[in-house]
Amino acid sequence: AAGLGLTWNPAERVQGYTHPLWLFALLAGRLVTGELYYTTIVLSVALSLGAAWLLAFRLRAGWTAAVLGLLVLALSRAFVDFSTSGLENALSHFILAAFLVVWFNLPPATRAASEDADSAWATRHSPLATLSLLAGLLALNRLDALLLVAPALGWALWRQRSGRGLLAVALGLLPLALWTAFS
Repeated sequence: AAGLGLTWNPAERVQGYTHPLWLFALLAGRLVTGELYYTTIVLSVALSLGAAWLLAFRLRAGWTAAVLGLLVLALSRAFVDFSTSGLENALSHFILAAFLVVWFNLPPATRAASEDADSAWATRHSPLATLSLLAGLLALNRLDALLLVAPALGWALWRQRSGRGLLAVALGLLPLALWTAFS
């Protein structure tokens, strides 16, 4: 924000953060509002509420499951503390919730291991690029969080088993690859 670039000390190129996506979100918020503390808290709360909303109302679950899920999140001291503390967890929760919404809104045959699903998967518009983009963004925010979605992404790629599927995953993970090359 001071014009010195992504450094800790001026003239030293040191990556003093482990969450580039969160850093850029905070930097954008700072550029818009002019201050950092309240912007961080508001952004954390907004992303946490967004994650809870996605899980409660965008997954294919009934009202009972939605209310129970919201109660579990609201009464979980760990979720509330880590999601509103200003750390990158709120963004991780939001991206993970978005990944789950895309995954669980796939046709059931796509996620199942039946032979009929292979042709349905190949002919239907594949959300593989969306899943891999969300996985890449999750890794950009917190690299170890990629382990949470890697099995589902691997399974989705296995179900497609085509060059088009590999291309979709490569394009989705392109932001992560570009950041890794830069850093």
